[in-house]
Formats: sequence, structure tokens, C-alpha cells
Amino acid sequence: MKKSLSILLAVCFVMTALASCGGNNTPTTAPADTTPAPAVQNEEPAPAAQNPEPTPQAPAFAVTVSSAALPQAEFAKSEIEKAAANTSLNADWSVSVENIDESLGAQSYKIEVGENSVTVTGGDATGLMYGGLQVADEISFGGIESVKSSSAAPTVLNRGIKLNISLDMRTPSYTDAGDAAQLNIENMWDMDFWRAELDELARNRFNALSIWNLNPFPSMVKLADYPDIALDDVWKTTIPFDGSYNGTATNMVREEHWSNYEVVKTMTIDEKIDFWRSVMAYAHDRGIKFYVFTWNIYLYGEQGKYGLTTDIDNEATRAYYRACAKAMVETYPDLDGIGITAGENMKWEAGDEEKNESWL
Repeated sequence: MKKSLSILLAVCFVMTALASCGGNNTPTTAPADTTPAPAVQNEEPAPAAQNPEPTPQAPAFAVTVSSAALPQAEFAKSEIEKAAANTSLNADWSVSVENIDESLGAQSYKIEVGENSVTVTGGDATGLMYGGLQVADEISFGGIESVKSSSAAPTVLNRGIKLNISLDMRTPSYTDAGDAAQLNIENMWDMDFWRAELDELARNRFNALSIWNLNPFPSMVKLADYPDIALDDVWKTTIPFDGSYNGTATNMVREEHWSNYEVVKTMTIDEKIDFWRSVMAYAHDRGIKFYVFTWNIYLYGEQGKYGLTTDIDNEATRAYYRACAKAMVETYPDLDGIGITAGENMKWEAGDEEKNESWL
């Protein structure tokens, strides 16, 4: 009995050992983790951009300006447009600077205001410009709604400016012995300067400009009988002026100046002539008459040539000045006149009046 029990236990032990040594060929695996994975949290979408409410736009009102095909009227049109661009509007407006009615008279105008419209009529081209400039002024001061119907005619027909003009060291003006004159020699040959100057004169209703020079002819004309008189280029002395220059302007150009100068502008006499023709034409486009005045008797670059002197009795000088005046008229069709003066370098002793008058 004991022996049978021992055999049975031995068999069980063997079977148990076989099982633990891989008697079962099915692989064992770790039980699956059945814990659910945490859900992925999706990011909140960015809120859609909110379009701002559109700002109500004020109606785009405008001032429409029409003008006659005249330089004066076109200038007035541009002034009205500039004034209107800087003012607020409550409605569309139209401005006409087109009509000429000669019965109004030279330089005269009338302004008629209708419903959102302004009509300017001039007695001539200059009057048409003045009427347009008046409209521009009123718009600048109070807006286009402030423009009133009106009319105007000049009380003084000729309203002029005198300009002592510094043309060159060799053709000075009476007031050249000073910084202001010397610093402006270049400006006298700058068309931008003249456009700005003449525009401003027109805005202020001036209609005449006279330029004054001791003897402008060498800088403005050329003469067949005096071929070496005309001056190319523009010169300015490098010697400072002081108080030693006399009131008769006879020592305005000194010996030392001829070797102490600078060329401030390079141009031929033909280019100078074209320049002054342009200046005079532009003056007319602004309703401005152009005059050239001379003092007497002055010679600088010409002195000693062709027998020329400042002696009032010198027939060669008389002939030269006469030729210069003739050349000015022939060279500049837009020149409205030449003025002459009984200048500081003429004879002023008792009994010289007739000689001075004869010269003039």
C-alpha cells in the first residue's frame, strides 16, 4: 500500500515538472490593458474675425471748373481749384470762367451765383482772370457757399511795380552796391523766379512791371554794328561791397572787379534773348505789361570801344544808345515800352537842361 502511494506521488511529480517545463506549447501573454485611453481634447477654433461696421462715407462732392482757352483764364481756373481743394463742400458746384463781354470794359468782371453754380464774365481776358481770382479768394476765406454775385472795374487802370534789376557785374543797377542785389543776380536769370513773381503780381491785381538798370543793353541785345558789345554768361564780383560807392553810381564797377569775379550762369547772348522773351510772354499771360527803364549815361563794358564815352555831347555815344533802343524794340515784340530817365550821370549845372532834354 505504501509502495503504491509512493509510485502515484512520483507520477504526479513528473507530470507537474513536465507542465512547468513547457509541456503546454500555447504561449502565455499579459492580459490586455482594457482601460480606455483618455479622449484627445480638440482645441477650440479661433473665433472668426469680426468685420467692423463700415463707417458711413460722406458724399464725395466736388467743384468742377471750366475756363476759356486763354492763359489768364486757365491761371484763374487753377487758383479756384486749389482753393476748393482746401474747403468742405455740401454739394457739387460748377464754376465757369469762360465768357467775355467787352461792354464791361477792360479789366472788369462780373460774378453771377446761381444754384450751386458760379459764372464769371470778363470785359477782356485780364478781367476774366481777375473775376476768377476773386472767386478763388472768396472760396479761400469762407468756402464756395460764401461767394456772392458782384461786379468790379478798376479805379486805377495801371498798377505797377518798379524793380531795380541786377543783371550782371558788367550791367549793374543803381542799387547793386549791396548784399540783396548781389545775392539776387542769379535769380534774375531763373525762369522759376519770374513765374512765381508774375503769378503773385497777378494775384494782387498788378498789371505793369518795370525793370530798371543803369544800362541793360549789353545783357539783352546784340548789335550788328557793335559785335563785341553783347555779353555772354552772367558775372558777379567776388569783392564785397562797402559804403564807398557814390550816389551817382559812376563807380559801381571798379578796376579790381575785372579780375575778381565768378561766372554764376553760363549762357550765350542768344539764350539770354530767348530767356527775356519768355519772361515778357509770361507777363502778358498774367495780364502784366512789361517795361525796361534805363538811367543815363552809363557805360561799363563798352567804355572806350567805338569811341564811346559818357560825355553827353559825344555823338558816337548818342548813336550807340539810339541803336540799342531800336534793337530792344525789334528784339522783343512783347516789350510794352522803354523808359528813359534824366539820370544821375548827366549834366546838372545851370543851362544843361536843354542838353539833357535833347539827349532824352
